[in-house]
Amino acid sequence: MMKTLKELVIKQRCRKGESHAKTKDGAFWLATPEVKMRSYGGDGIGNNGSDITQHLQLRHYRSGEVKAYAHFHSWHQNYGSSDRYTSLDILDCTTVEDVISALLATKMRSDYDGDGDSVYSSYNEEALTEALTSLGMAVALPAPDEAVDA
Repeated sequence: MMKTLKELVIKQRCRKGESHAKTKDGAFWLATPEVKMRSYGGDGIGNNGSDITQHLQLRHYRSGEVKAYAHFHSWHQNYGSSDRYTSLDILDCTTVEDVISALLATKMRSDYDGDGDSVYSSYNEEALTEALTSLGMAVALPAPDEAVDA
């Protein structure tokens, strides 16, 4: 039976050493290093737009709670940097394919896209797949039309 992303994060036993950060929910550790999901915008210099990156954080809190977040980081030389976070509904996913579908459906508003655009770009699929399979997640279910012995 395939495990959910939440079960795989718990199995990772990443809560060792100093915590990654502390929030109002308490201290947490990352199950994998942050994974870049999307980057866009300008170079952050002068009149050009801000440099924007969005990363996946798989957090395991001291309390035992597991949460997934998109970390939105924006930088511009004139305005400095800012960080925002939005929770992701991916912890029940059992394959990388399911995670990608859920990320593509998740919108996060930025200075560039008005109503919001996906937190994920397929340009970063290799890094995301590597991070999730390192936890033990399957890439996908077998293809529906694969030959089956009768």
